[in-house]
Amino acid sequence: MLRGGSDSELASTLSRESTLTIMDAPGIRKDAAGKPIASAEAVVIVDMPKKSNDSGANVTIRGVGAEAMALRPESISSLAGCFQRGLRELIVGVGAQAQFKGLDVDSHIALRGSDWTIVGAFASNGDSHESELLADGETVLSSYRRNLYQSVVVLLDSKESFAAFKKLAHYEPAALGRRDARARLLTRTSRNA
Repeated sequence: MLRGGSDSELASTLSRESTLTIMDAPGIRKDAAGKPIASAEAVVIVDMPKKSNDSGANVTIRGVGAEAMALRPESISSLAGCFQRGLRELIVGVGAQAQFKGLDVDSHIALRGSDWTIVGAFASNGDSHESELLADGETVLSSYRRNLYQSVVVLLDSKESFAAFKKLAHYEPAALGRRDARARLLTRTSRNA
């Protein structure tokens, strides 16, 4: 879910209050502890040197919530390790790892004057996430001195739950708007890459 009027994640901003409203919406599946299976996500673009010619290119760091892996169990498989909440740790998509220097497991990279450790790598069925670096969302926001998220990804109880979830936009129009299915958003993003 993106902010109303946004046509991409980078153009979207959602307050913490808005993300909580979205994650408390009807129709969202809950985990065993009763928490919504949802992830408020922050997106940051960083410059990394390419392996092919040392020139810099944009790479996405995606700060994710605690339930992010539960949202994508069939598409994100960790090949080695996972980041810990509150630490400057990253897991790297195999696409980014193949294209950019310094992203091997146990490597360290400098981001915003801080040392970050690559603790793992992941595959995602060849989708655009494989070109990203994943980290704890709160750590990304803190490190980049930000307060706003770009999107919220949720797991619905069923296809039928979408109708109830969609109604939330009528009650919170300033916070909600684009209700693109994740696949459509990723397809558009991949085509434009």
